[in-house]
Amino acid sequence: MDKIKYISQSLISRLVKIRNEYPEMDQQKRMQKAISEMMEEDSKIYMGVRMPADKPKCSECGRILAKREISLYKGLYRALVEVYKLCIEKKKHEFSMKEIRDLIGGHNEYARFGDWVYFGGLVYKKGKSHYGINIPRVEDFLFKDKKIQISGYKDPITREFTPTRWGTKAEIPGLKEFLNAEGLFEAKYTEADLGL
Repeated sequence: MDKIKYISQSLISRLVKIRNEYPEMDQQKRMQKAISEMMEEDSKIYMGVRMPADKPKCSECGRILAKREISLYKGLYRALVEVYKLCIEKKKHEFSMKEIRDLIGGHNEYARFGDWVYFGGLVYKKGKSHYGINIPRVEDFLFKDKKIQISGYKDPITREFTPTRWGTKAEIPGLKEFLNAEGLFEAKYTEADLGL
């Protein structure tokens, strides 16, 4: 609801500004201009993620070239626990995403489950939409407080992952710690890539 409220307020403020600047413009054209401005301005709102426009982008495809932070959060931790239980119950260690779709809950956890391949060697990718878990490592992480990478930066070009923080399961932050004042996830990039 916060995301909808934020977008509505942003659209209304742009409509008022456009009406004051172009009083002769009809309502439909004002609406088109406001929506167009929302897509072009400082921040691009896409699926609840604010992507600042000042990041270096590819001139061909518009993809952001800066390294992006990827972090574990409690929802991904719970998803791993559920997948671990399923694998123990079924006496297997490989699975398809289709098998775990209903098991791991929210859309975000389902979409981000593949990020586990960057953290501690607990999950590996077997093929398109197929993963596996390293049961001994998962058990060490879940039951013996083994430290793993819990955040790092991924290079979008080389796909290399550089860990920045290590921790146990108790040190994995909640999702709310990554949201900005408007309740949107704020993507973080390395300062070196931004020339700061």
